[in-house]
Amino acid sequence: MRLLLLGVPVVVLSSLFSRAQAQSVPVNSPAMAAHFGHGTPRLVPMTDIDGKSFSVEPLKGHWTLLYFWADWCVPCIVHGIPELTSFVQSTTADRERYRIVAIRFNSTSEAGDWNNFKKKTEHLERTLWHGAPSFPLVYDSTTQVTTNWGVHALPTYALIDPKGNLVANEDLEILKKAFTGSH
Repeated sequence: MRLLLLGVPVVVLSSLFSRAQAQSVPVNSPAMAAHFGHGTPRLVPMTDIDGKSFSVEPLKGHWTLLYFWADWCVPCIVHGIPELTSFVQSTTADRERYRIVAIRFNSTSEAGDWNNFKKKTEHLERTLWHGAPSFPLVYDSTTQVTTNWGVHALPTYALIDPKGNLVANEDLEILKKAFTGSH
């Protein structure tokens, strides 16, 4: 006997739900996929929360997790940034082995408004995050980084190995396994 819910077989509903869950898992964009195992899309200069130019030089030679986010992305600000902060706090002994950079995604209509980025980010630090994260929050003022990396959905993760190569479809979970032995 099949169970019906509002005339729809439960099997179909569970199948649709599972498919929707699978689609919500972040995967790398085609622009990123073109670089798996050999380099990364270009990282152009960005601006940090203090208005200073952010250099990618300190990232070289380390595992680097790029986290593309926006202040209007609820999963990003409620779960993503706090989860990254928690990870950093739980791996202080390994902190020299990896870097995390949170890159503020911009639509073309938001491009260039660093003051708005700073104001909204500082508000999140005071209210939701209860302090500034211990990793750089940077602003892609020209939208060139998010364009180069093909970011169209948030949150998006990109993991770069110490040799500077993009790792296929990986995120914070890989760093957790490497540094804490958990998933």
